[in-house]
Order: sequence, then structure tokens, then C-alpha cells
Amino acid sequence: GSPERDFKTPAIKDLLWSTSKLATYVKRGWKILYCLRDPRDVITSRHADNRPGEYFCDADLWIQATQRALPLLTEPNVHTVRYERMVAEPQAQMERVATFLDLAFDDSWIDRFHEAPAKGDLSFAFRPITTRSVGTWRKPEHQARIASEFARDGLMLDRLLTILGYDEA
Repeated sequence: GSPERDFKTPAIKDLLWSTSKLATYVKRGWKILYCLRDPRDVITSRHADNRPGEYFCDADLWIQATQRALPLLTEPNVHTVRYERMVAEPQAQMERVATFLDLAFDDSWIDRFHEAPAKGDLSFAFRPITTRSVGTWRKPEHQARIASEFARDGLMLDRLLTILGYDEA
């Protein structure tokens, strides 16, 4: 595929170096999909099989990446996809993505959303799409992590939760 359609950043830490590149691409007219997830779920998300018990990122990393991305989110050729909506209503969200990208929606995009991946080298990283991971930060096993991250970065987390519309959750 072409770089206009294939550039992606799979890890939040990549936003720290790629945000300036993204701003350049936005100015060139590229269409960017930005996936947003409740930061409380992000900071309590753990590695599964490859590094059990280890968290993907802490609040400080999420804050840095999000602050750098915020100015881009109001650009007309940047479309924000909320993780919570994508897993709850994948077809409706993919139809919106298709419209944004000026593509004809194809039902086959959704056909495999709820399938488990084939076992293989990266099977640990792929799971069927489900809403089970939405709001997991509320579980008792995550309360110590939430408390420690908010003790360190609570003011900025609260501010960004409000800006991004997660303060009601």
C-alpha cells in the first residue's frame, strides 16, 4: 500500500517521536486516524503472555503522548476513533472511518472482528474484539495502580480526562 494509508504507530511511546511527523503529514493533507482510549484503562493495561504483570505504560508516558497529540485532534483531516465505541459498535465506527477516508465500506472489514486469531508468533497480541476491557480500571486489582499513578500525575490526568470527555466515566 501507499505510505499515505499505511503509516501507523502501534505503541503509545511511538507518539513521543512521531507527533511532529504526524503534524507534517496532516499539513500535507494526509488523513490520520487517532485511536483514543480511557487513560485509566491504558495505565492499567498489562502485557499478557509475553511479559506477565508488566504494564504497557504509566500515566506520565500517556500524558506526554496525549499532550503532543492534542493540537492535531482538531484538524479536519484527523479523525479520532474512541476505543470504547469501536469495540461496542464496530460496524458503525468502521462506517465512520470509511466515510472519513472516502472509502466504500465493506462488510468484510467486520467479518473477523470477533474471531480469535490463529496461533503463531504474535497470537499473544491479538484477541477477539470485545467490550470486556472497557472500564477494567475499576476492578479491585487495579486500584493500587490507579492510586499511585493519580498520586504522581493526578492534576494533569484529571485535566486531560475532562478535555477528552472521560471525566464522567
